[in-house]
Amino acid sequence: MSKNRLKQINSEIEKHETILFQLRRERNSFENVLNNPKVRKVFVLTENHLKLMKEFSVDWQDVEFGAPEIDPKRPYGSSSVTEDMIELLGWKKETKIVMGSKEYKYDEESDDFEGELPDEVEDVLIKLHRELQYALQVVLFNQKFEAGTYVRDNEYSSEWRKMKEAKQNG
Repeated sequence: MSKNRLKQINSEIEKHETILFQLRRERNSFENVLNNPKVRKVFVLTENHLKLMKEFSVDWQDVEFGAPEIDPKRPYGSSSVTEDMIELLGWKKETKIVMGSKEYKYDEESDDFEGELPDEVEDVLIKLHRELQYALQVVLFNQKFEAGTYVRDNEYSSEWRKMKEAKQNG
């Protein structure tokens, strides 16, 4: 391969990396808007949220006046957050996880998902972990650990209320 061709390839790679970086930044900005508690008005609290919150590593943060905190480095006990989540959610007990049309097999012998954790599985875990912000708001306001769909009246409210199931006329 000639030096000119190698330069062209490197130039193309740099262009694509720049575009990818910009797209990721735009996605993160969009996710920040969607995940902003002042914007979000509906939240579905699932059994998975409840399982994870049950295992929060809560400590005391002795800054300023002090306050309880969930350990940001080890929210579930160790610094391997996604591995902790997989175990707490019971996914290690399953032989496979189905996400959309894809299936991921768990290998008990290697204690892993056929090599590295698939991106799709990791994305689901990260999304679930980030949703715990709303899950915690819901359970603290309602003083109940009860799965369901919760709403708040406006973007400035912290009053999450469980939606009433629609009555069927009959």
